[in-house]
Amino acid sequence: MTTRRKVLLGLAGAGGAAIAGGTIYSSFANDDEDSGSGSDIVLNIGGDWPFAVPTAKQAKADPNVKALSEALGAWQDDNPGVRLKKITVKIWEQKHLVTAISGGSGPAMFPGLVVGNWNGGATKVAFQQGLAADITDLVKKYKFDDKIADFAKPQWEGWPVNGKLYCMPDSFNAGNGIYYRRDLVAKKGLKEPGLGWTWDDLRTLVAGLTTDRMKGAAFQKWGMNWPLVAQGWGLLTRVPAPSQKWHWKYDYTTHAALWTEFIELYRGMIYKDKSAFSDSTLMDGEVTAAFTQGRAALFGNNIGFFFGDPDTDNTLPNMAKRMDKPIGELVGFVPHPVGKTGYYGASSPFMGVTSFSPDLSEEALDKAVSLQNFLTYGKGYVIRKQALWNETKNLQKVYTDPTPINGMTQIEGIKGDMAEAWGPEIVKAAEISAGLSTLPDEGAYIPAEKDAGPPNTPVEDMHSHWAFEKGKVDIRADLKKLTDTHNQQAKGFTSSVDKADFAAGAEKYYAAVTEFWQEKAPDFVSEVLEPWLADVVKPSLEA
Repeated sequence: MTTRRKVLLGLAGAGGAAIAGGTIYSSFANDDEDSGSGSDIVLNIGGDWPFAVPTAKQAKADPNVKALSEALGAWQDDNPGVRLKKITVKIWEQKHLVTAISGGSGPAMFPGLVVGNWNGGATKVAFQQGLAADITDLVKKYKFDDKIADFAKPQWEGWPVNGKLYCMPDSFNAGNGIYYRRDLVAKKGLKEPGLGWTWDDLRTLVAGLTTDRMKGAAFQKWGMNWPLVAQGWGLLTRVPAPSQKWHWKYDYTTHAALWTEFIELYRGMIYKDKSAFSDSTLMDGEVTAAFTQGRAALFGNNIGFFFGDPDTDNTLPNMAKRMDKPIGELVGFVPHPVGKTGYYGASSPFMGVTSFSPDLSEEALDKAVSLQNFLTYGKGYVIRKQALWNETKNLQKVYTDPTPINGMTQIEGIKGDMAEAWGPEIVKAAEISAGLSTLPDEGAYIPAEKDAGPPNTPVEDMHSHWAFEKGKVDIRADLKKLTDTHNQQAKGFTSSVDKADFAAGAEKYYAAVTEFWQEKAPDFVSEVLEPWLADVVKPSLEA
């Protein structure tokens, strides 16, 4: 019997086209084996996620695409009548994705955290607003609870919203941190960063790495956020206020001295030391390119950037290949610097999730979940890895994830492991990063709101002002203005959560926060957290 997979591979070998009108496998829509399936199901795939819809021409030229084609073909064999169609949507930009979903033209599946702008609480609000399909029954059907690796299970437990699930786990990121040129640090006799280093240490390192031709660091447009988060910005600037219509108020002035110190530190690297650069357009790709092209000696991002394709420009493995050095000797990775009292909120590992279009029919939704399950946990994952190995015999192309959500750290038929592919230094860095405990999840204690509340735009605008205003800035006045603006906006919102339930949940949440940081950073608890809870949070909860 001729299957879609065989036909696809035959076309790939002949250099033919397996795509028509933007739809992969459309040439198979009239296969005899589809005759009893009724009308075709079309799953729209947005941009390059969770994969770029391949053509046979691409499969012939690129082993990665060929491996994907093999996996998709195998899934199609078991799911006749389903077609995948590429659509144009900026899947990584919240506004564009939300607009597409709201208008009924969104992708069948999408990275769930984007609809909440990478904030877990805001993402759950978006789910309740109807921006993702309820897949509770499908989570049980495909048994995701049993499939995810043990190290990721604690985070998965925090995703239900009022007993329902609007996403499936698709990845586990081992954490965020700082990449640096290890070879240059050694050459200049500088101190190599390690776990527990501070932002003052980073500033010293960045200055020491700066030359006439290379800046010490390149930061994305949101880089200002990192030193603030390291001091507890996200925790200490929101105060529970169940007596108000909207059960939160915003306070950027209580710790004004702390925020001012680290805003000035960040600005000092750019405008005083002239050791770092950033602007309002710099994204992940631009700062990574600055690093790989030798224009910056340090940048920040998640540890997944270690594991790029060695044959693709502006990836770290490609830089090592071009410079003919082992990547572990050339590049180092370390979690973000901690705050003054040990807080480390910028580096925690996190789970990636896939959500699905709320406009899919019941059958189409099942097929979409089935496909992502097949590629993430099922035979599709193994097929892709084996095909890459057979085609390239390159372990770096096979082992691209140091903490696979499915726990598959060894694939049958593939010789070698992660350490052999990347070197022990990188594996150790991943283990250290992944070993950082995840911060307590507010959503696990406080019932989810049905409305996202006031937007974070004032904060984002102020961060941009602090980062890119070249002249003198009055930070304390800005913090007062930000507090007033955010609280004024909050007056236009009403919480959907009962006051008593909110207060009870808040008390449990802050008790969990205190317990967590008492173990991880006792100085933060005694010097910052406990005084704030006593002087600010407790009176607000009791009001």
